[in-house]
Amino acid sequence: MQETVVVTHTDNRGIPDYTVKLTFSYQQESEHWVGVCAELGTSAFAETRERMQNRTAGCGGAAT
Repeated sequence: MQETVVVTHTDNRGIPDYTVKLTFSYQQESEHWVGVCAELGTSAFAETRERMQNRTAGCGGAAT
């Protein structure tokens, strides 16, 4: 499974200063789901796909 997420970064005053598009791929490995962000090279794992999607979204900031 793969999804694209648009992430908006805000400065310390809460003003948006840039937006990036991140691609996440998910796959089940044994008892866990693994998620990888192609652009950042980060990964995480969780027990369910829904938890994995929440965790990988946190890798890039608040998804919009």
